[in-house]
Amino acid sequence: MNLLNGILSFPCIKRKRDGFTIIEVITAVLIIGIAAAAGMPLYSGVLEDAEEMSKRNELETFFSTCKMRATFRGIPAQIEYDEQSSKLFYRLSPSKAIFSPELAKKPFKKSLIITTKGKLLVDGKNINLLIAEVKILKKKRVRIEIQL
Repeated sequence: MNLLNGILSFPCIKRKRDGFTIIEVITAVLIIGIAAAAGMPLYSGVLEDAEEMSKRNELETFFSTCKMRATFRGIPAQIEYDEQSSKLFYRLSPSKAIFSPELAKKPFKKSLIITTKGKLLVDGKNINLLIAEVKILKKKRVRIEIQL
């Protein structure tokens, strides 16, 4: 039997297989690419939702902090809009301020004041709901309603 194996086998044709063929590699890369392309729209939607929620929470925290400081200090808090940074800010002292997230446009015309009783006055009118437009992922604008 060994003699026949030696005669019938061709040592120059035998190959030892150590890796993958180019076809197998290309097939695997194509499958991974198709799976990634199918998942990208879902992933970008999740990113937008997460950033919108983050901006909403930042704005709510900003207004809660301003409201708390005005109430505890007994001094009305005037919130201003910085044109350069597109942010609202509340000045704590001449050198310190609290800033809101970046807004797409100014949410009020003249002034925004929080009274010592925690009420919000926008352009002299008492309001409970503020609508702000923020930038999401540097290009998309989203309107956020904040209950005050």
